[in-house]
Amino acid sequence: MGSNQKALFIYLPLFNEIINLDIQTAKIFGIEDIIVLSSPTATEINPYGKRYIHEIGLSKIESICKEESLNLIYLETSNIKTNEKSINSYHVFVENLFLSLYRSDKYNNHPKVRKQINNISLSCSQLEKSFNELIIARKYHTVYFFNNRFPTAKAVSISCIFNHINFITYDTVARARLHYSKNKAVLSSESLKESIENELSKVSHKELADFASKFIEYKRSKKFIAYELFNKRQIRSKLPEALSKNYICVLTNSYDEQKVWAKSIGINLIDPLEMISDIINLSKANSIQVVVRIHPNQSKSFEENYLLNRYINKKENVIILSGDSLFDTYALMQNSIANITFGSSTGVESILLGKRSYLIGNAFYQDTVCIPRFNTAEECMKKVLIDNKTSTNMISREKYNASKWFAYLSGEFADDRYKLVNILKNNPSTSLGHKLLKLIWRIDRLSSYPIEFNLRRAYVLLSAQINNILR
Repeated sequence: MGSNQKALFIYLPLFNEIINLDIQTAKIFGIEDIIVLSSPTATEINPYGKRYIHEIGLSKIESICKEESLNLIYLETSNIKTNEKSINSYHVFVENLFLSLYRSDKYNNHPKVRKQINNISLSCSQLEKSFNELIIARKYHTVYFFNNRFPTAKAVSISCIFNHINFITYDTVARARLHYSKNKAVLSSESLKESIENELSKVSHKELADFASKFIEYKRSKKFIAYELFNKRQIRSKLPEALSKNYICVLTNSYDEQKVWAKSIGINLIDPLEMISDIINLSKANSIQVVVRIHPNQSKSFEENYLLNRYINKKENVIILSGDSLFDTYALMQNSIANITFGSSTGVESILLGKRSYLIGNAFYQDTVCIPRFNTAEECMKKVLIDNKTSTNMISREKYNASKWFAYLSGEFADDRYKLVNILKNNPSTSLGHKLLKLIWRIDRLSSYPIEFNLRRAYVLLSAQINNILR
């Protein structure tokens, strides 16, 4: 039997995968109380608080809870009084949510989007206060909820902190396994380190080493989701003709890693363009070539255009590789004298390839892998030059930690209950009526986006289709 001092809050009921994670979490931790919003509320999936959208989600949760014999706790927020200061405090979280959707700050200032930001901010403020009352009335000691990067879950985590009770937030990592974080952001580097140590403490060095060898080959063979999404065009072992024998590879971040996710967990952002410029200048003075590999997710971005335009046909010993280029990222890393990143996973992959890796800024893995980390390009380059003159041998501890990082993310040694492939086997049943309403919701959701954004998406999708036909 579970404990009624624990509760799980469900707020994204239209997505089957997230509902599966919610119910699996309730089973793992013996949770019987499920908290839901009782009336139409502006949320991430319902920014205007429309009743029909609320009813679709609520009926789905009610059906699942009845099937799983879970207690439903209805939470009312619409009548809660709040204040402007509290509402405004949520703007940054909601703005970051829309930034992750639109991938550009300009859309956040669109009148349609500003209204949605204001609606969700008000709802979050009301939810926080309503949750305060619920926690006291029910005497909960722990509350669980999906990813507190989302504003609605952020409001609940703030309420838990205010009332001095624990919260557990969760999400999948690497599309492979469930990860839980206690009283921190779901992807905080401290939380990840703690979970990794707990799960892999009894796994031998040999088992991890064997896994790491298979893993890096798996990545190089393009058998994972990121390649299908971003860079499946890369040709294995292909390198630029103008490549020097003495070069540094600088790898930019995906937009998510660099801006969206970093902001959501309080990581201070650095300006990668400024750092790249400094690296190029410092390398030039030491007769070292710089190859900048732009992340595929930054293809056609401002950052890519800036770098290409600034350094094309210049005399600097620099090669700028566009995000959609055919050159093999792993071959570039394996043949360099050093690899520098700003937080992307390539920093850890570099170590598995037997190459030294350097981090400028922050990363999710910084507490686990312990890659040499710097705040400026000057500090980083100083260390690179020293290491290049003395030794290129990898530190075994770094390889061991890198192996642990990917072993955890992949779920290789995880309990079966935490593996996504097992969790998704039990999709909740959906009626035809529910499917039709959900289709209407998707159309409704598209209409809530700025027209320019929808046109741009249509252009990108159409261009991709035409390019595939012409190849």
